[in-house]
Amino acid sequence: MLTKGNVKQLVRGFLHEACRYLGINDSQIGICYVPMPVSMMMVMLLKDSDDIVIDNKLLADVVEQNTYTKLRFEIYRVAREVYQRRKHQAEGTQEDIKADENDAYAFAYALIFLNGLSMIIPHQFVDDWHPRILHILNNEFHENCVLHSVPDPQFKGEFCYRAKKTKEARQAEVKMLRTTKPLIVSPNISNNEKGSETHPFDNVLEACRFIKEEERKAFEKDDYMSNILAKRQFNYCADVNIYNIKWADGKSAYCHPELPADAFIVNQLMSGKLSLKPNLYGRKFLFRGQSKYYNVCTPGLFRNPKQSCFLKELIQYDELRAVLATHPLVQLFEQGIDLWHDIFRFEINYGGLAQHYYNKTSFLDLTSDIDTAMFFAVTDYRFDEYTPHTDTSSLGVMYYYEIAEPGAFSPQKQQYLSTIGKQPFMRSGNQRGFLLNMEKGANFNEFSQVHKVYFRHDPSISQQIFEESRNGEKYFPSDMLQVQWKRFLKQFEKNPVVSLEAVKINVKDNAVHHETIKSISRKLDNMYGIKVDKDRIPAFDADLMDQYYEDMKNGWWQDVFCKDIHFVSGDGIVYKDMLMQVPKDTRYARFFTR
Repeated sequence: MLTKGNVKQLVRGFLHEACRYLGINDSQIGICYVPMPVSMMMVMLLKDSDDIVIDNKLLADVVEQNTYTKLRFEIYRVAREVYQRRKHQAEGTQEDIKADENDAYAFAYALIFLNGLSMIIPHQFVDDWHPRILHILNNEFHENCVLHSVPDPQFKGEFCYRAKKTKEARQAEVKMLRTTKPLIVSPNISNNEKGSETHPFDNVLEACRFIKEEERKAFEKDDYMSNILAKRQFNYCADVNIYNIKWADGKSAYCHPELPADAFIVNQLMSGKLSLKPNLYGRKFLFRGQSKYYNVCTPGLFRNPKQSCFLKELIQYDELRAVLATHPLVQLFEQGIDLWHDIFRFEINYGGLAQHYYNKTSFLDLTSDIDTAMFFAVTDYRFDEYTPHTDTSSLGVMYYYEIAEPGAFSPQKQQYLSTIGKQPFMRSGNQRGFLLNMEKGANFNEFSQVHKVYFRHDPSISQQIFEESRNGEKYFPSDMLQVQWKRFLKQFEKNPVVSLEAVKINVKDNAVHHETIKSISRKLDNMYGIKVDKDRIPAFDADLMDQYYEDMKNGWWQDVFCKDIHFVSGDGIVYKDMLMQVPKDTRYARFFTR
């Protein structure tokens, strides 16, 4: 439910949004809330300044009715009035009250439509406002639109309008998307060039400085990413010819410079679910660091080239999925959360969680944070324990994987890039994680998107980076999944037993191979000595669940999980606030309290 507090935040958010399009600095525009004697004047400008006055009745109505489209419209309209006033002052022209009023209303409608909303245009004003709305859409926003209308079901005789692109503009958009070729623009390092194996960088810091500069140049060379994606203002869907709300956008992570570099952006996936994706604005590379170079770089599942059956590894993954399915937040994300009349189903990346929590998978880890990659490049790993790499006899390697849009996150030959991002378990988020799903036999070193530089190890720098990561805790925070899965793997090593639920998951995944519970159980026993316990209930241990509910009671959801999540729209602050208040919603209380 809306409160007066977050309605006031909405006002500032809508004002900032409109002023950004108008080229106005809104930080100096004051907003005050007072009772107005004339009910029609709900939002207005003060006569001799750009300050905005809002009727307290409007504030109360928004809270009572729990809807703010009218408020949004009014703030857009008044922002345009600020623009008009300043324009008249700069040009020395007189106000034209009627024309300026029509223009302000037309601007508000145009911006409403471009944000994926529809609104009634009262029939008595259509003739005055319709041409001006089109002029603003086409000449100021350069969106080349027409207005589409449908009868409003609630008010007879009125029509709801929304913007669509003209036939020619839509065809041009579709053609551009079809003909734009993803570009690999960064050159590979040649033999004897600085950064090559024969002429490595003196240390990892030098290597990373070089990579950052290469990324800057590569981003500027890629016109689609730097001039189309990065400057994208609205979420236009060419396939259905509509403007959609901004957070329902598969490319939103690329185009919001106003957000912090370490933000997680709500980003819609092809499946319709949403991911919490690391901010990719201005980015052209993902990174991977290794303390040693391997001629064949392949995921853990495929590192033994002679292995052809992976049932043991897969059943462990299936057991993990069965355990995860009992976690309250996993259940909540799968069910979906009602935020402002939309159901948000956030993706639980089961394969990615398996990769980040000890399982062998077909994924290779990548990150959008070069400091994370640098940590892995200067440390050695022994089952969840990292130590600084001090051996100077071998070279380290920093990889940079070039993001080539459009299509970077679509299946490609032998590889499929995907996001894990922020999950209810913190490891992947802290590492700003991405995943490259690779086929058996594929070699990361041979992909066209992959570039690498070599560097000499410097033990003092390795130690410094290790200490700055709080001995690895920055990237590997302790959480309940880490503890639970360590316990399982330790027990499994002594007594290899899995649940019937894990076998059911495996059988479902192998339906095309006509496997059954009996056939999989027999293979597990005969091939690996793994028993299936029909009475085993996959779940998190009681002490871990006790700690979970204690963490929820102490504000973990608000203070840790939600703090760096952003919804990219003028009303994003309300979505964020509603997300933070989910534990207090009686519909979802069972996911946060016993």
